[in-house]
Amino acid sequence: MKKQYTMTITAIALACFLAGCSTTNASTKQNATTTTSVAAEDLFTKRDLAQTADTKDAKSITLKSGSDVTITKAGIYVLTGVAKNTTVYVETEKTDKVQLVLDNVSITNESAPCIYVKSADKVFVTLTDKESSLTVSGAFSSESDANPDGVIFSKDDLVINGTGTLTVQSSKHGIVSKDDLKVTGGTINIQAQNKGLSANDSIAIGGGTLAITAKEGMEATQITVQDGKIDITASDDGINATQKSEESTPVFTLNGGTVTITMGAGDTDGVDSNGDIYINGGTISISGRSTFDYDGTAEYNGGTIIENGEETNTITNQMLGGPGGGQGGGPGGEPKDGDGPSGRPDGALKGGPKGGHGADSNSEQK
Repeated sequence: MKKQYTMTITAIALACFLAGCSTTNASTKQNATTTTSVAAEDLFTKRDLAQTADTKDAKSITLKSGSDVTITKAGIYVLTGVAKNTTVYVETEKTDKVQLVLDNVSITNESAPCIYVKSADKVFVTLTDKESSLTVSGAFSSESDANPDGVIFSKDDLVINGTGTLTVQSSKHGIVSKDDLKVTGGTINIQAQNKGLSANDSIAIGGGTLAITAKEGMEATQITVQDGKIDITASDDGINATQKSEESTPVFTLNGGTVTITMGAGDTDGVDSNGDIYINGGTISISGRSTFDYDGTAEYNGGTIIENGEETNTITNQMLGGPGGGQGGGPGGEPKDGDGPSGRPDGALKGGPKGGHGADSNSEQK
């Protein structure tokens, strides 16, 4: 759900303009002023951040091998059982919210997603305090209207939260959203041949522990890390903010949490942005030949940067793979008018807090 916001010009930005300040593309700036990171409640709804589900009126589903499950109405569904070649489909009205509670679930498929969201407003995948595992071992089958190529594949907004552990193994991508993807809790271990986390619009991490081993750790147009612990081992890009949505400018923002990226040898980048990079807080540690690669502007406003074991307060543009890498891009520009983590220090939401994107307004349970 995209919303419109109004740009506000801060006094600092106005003073800088009157003093004749200027910026240069592909440049690094260290701000003398303090940048305020956006609060978690401005990035995520209360339901996004809730790590348990109210299952009093939930429907229970026991999975069986070879038997697909299709959910057609809003609600909370508790899934249990061990199954092979079984897909849980969500196909509801576009205004419906669905919560899938994984309670000691194991699904192993040969060629289809374990969870496939075809239509909904938003789907929550909530982990109980038990362990669940989802695996796709073979090549994904294509469809006429989509190419479902993730173990969890969603055409709409997707949230992963909870208190338990989820292991995802994929012959292609791990968790995919064609809209926005949020992770706020749980322990998530992903092994994928291509991308660990992928979204067309935005990825926002608000908590939890993620361990990703993949060709690319995360890829989306806009990526924001607000909190949590993230370990990425990648052979291409650790984090890739690339132009996947025409409505947005690529940007990577770190407001908090701990990000550790270990890169393989060769033409690889720890953080690759076809637009901008903003580090406002938290800790990012990158081991590899090229730590940062960006086409637009990089700003360090706080937090800790460690490059190959050495602490620094400079975001060095190394650009080993040429400007931007990934799918290409251009100079940094203004973020879109809408939700989706932007991360610009002067207001990720135009007129909103700095360093992130907005949660759904006027609803605590969206």
